[in-house]
Amino acid sequence: MLLLLACTKPDVEPIDSDPVVEDTGCDVGVGVGDCPADFALIDQTGVEYVFSEHDPVVVSVSVMWDPTWQDRVREVDDFYEAHPEIATFDVLVENLAGEDPLGSDALLWSDSLGLSLTVLLADDDFRESWADPGENGSYVVFARGGVVTLKATSATADVQSALEGEL
Repeated sequence: MLLLLACTKPDVEPIDSDPVVEDTGCDVGVGVGDCPADFALIDQTGVEYVFSEHDPVVVSVSVMWDPTWQDRVREVDDFYEAHPEIATFDVLVENLAGEDPLGSDALLWSDSLGLSLTVLLADDDFRESWADPGENGSYVVFARGGVVTLKATSATADVQSALEGEL
């Protein structure tokens, strides 16, 4: 009797999580000086990560179809490789077709760009609470003490240096 098994990473769909917003005295948002909403998101393997469990934290928000952001997310990854002690996540909001990403999209994104940081799958609550329509879908924030201290976009000349400036 011959038994063959194949092991692959599952197409994990994002789980919906209610954003947690505590009364901190600052506006909820993703601009400098804002307090971003908390989130619990999963990566392509199903491991859950909670934003508020990390301080400081870097969160890159990506859409796969934005070619400009592909270079920027590599800069975020370079920052992570230089500072692995700082929690650094890339949250994938849309796949190449502009649809909700699956685990396979996150794996393709990570592998094709050579990323070592953790890629998370956005859920509806994340999209609502972290949306920034003025940024073409992609940007990165550095938060310390639950407050955004840096926001960089695809127009930022050197994202890695901007992040380094927050240390």
